[in-house]
Amino acid sequence: MPSDLSSESRRVAGWLLVLAGIQTFVTVGHFVYGAQLYDDASREHVVLPAIVFLVLSVALGGVYRWRPNRLALWLFGAELAIVDVGLFGGFHGGFNHALKDILFLVGMDPGRLAQIFDSPDFVIPDNALFELTGIAGLLVALVITWLLVRLVRVEYRRRQEATSCA
Repeated sequence: MPSDLSSESRRVAGWLLVLAGIQTFVTVGHFVYGAQLYDDASREHVVLPAIVFLVLSVALGGVYRWRPNRLALWLFGAELAIVDVGLFGGFHGGFNHALKDILFLVGMDPGRLAQIFDSPDFVIPDNALFELTGIAGLLVALVITWLLVRLVRVEYRRRQEATSCA
């Protein structure tokens, strides 16, 4: 991989860092709101790990932008994919909110929903803002996924051009 980042790679990596911040803000806000709404302080258990993961994203993204190489790219991309896309977006936003809301809206029995979404903080959808902030994490994850794919393609293309010129 060439040692300098292209302007497109730098721009996409920057947007990924912004989106990691947005994902953290959405996730923390959602969990704090849920703790207040349902009078359940245990819902705030996600706040500190979310902030730690954001710091890790910024550190890995900074290393990639400072010293671009394949390892830095994959560490940065893997952290975003696992945490922001998989955990906060896919599992929490997609499974715990979007799927739950769809099943609820099509009339699934609340008892069956409680079995499927077996969790101490499960609630039947009763607050639109809470559900929408949960689903927002999925939407942010989709944009992060699109940008991660774009970054990998740009870097792959750059690497191919660098080896063909050598």
